[in-house]
Amino acid sequence: MKFKMFSVIVGTEACIASCPFCVSGVKPNQENSKENNINWRNLKIAANLANRSDIDTVMLTSRGEPTLFPEQITEYLKHLKEFNFPFVELQSNCIPIALNKEKYEMRSILFSHI
Repeated sequence: MKFKMFSVIVGTEACIASCPFCVSGVKPNQENSKENNINWRNLKIAANLANRSDIDTVMLTSRGEPTLFPEQITEYLKHLKEFNFPFVELQSNCIPIALNKEKYEMRSILFSHI
């Protein structure tokens, strides 16, 4: 069996949506509103393995809403860039992005040059 996707968990279990079907359903609080420390060494090891296995897609996902931590997503993108994955996807409800359109329109212009 060959896998074609490398899933990377970003953010925390916090989410601002109230989807009735969600398995997490955890609202932001003092504990889960802080970014987790990332073990960049382990990410590099996993990304190297994914590259050697011909994985073509990285899925940035979360137990909650990853876009609550946009700076962390930026850091993940910077660390993953060296591996030249053809596709990087973000699994999100995009509510924080929709609430801050102007901020993210400018950011997308900046990211196109990363």
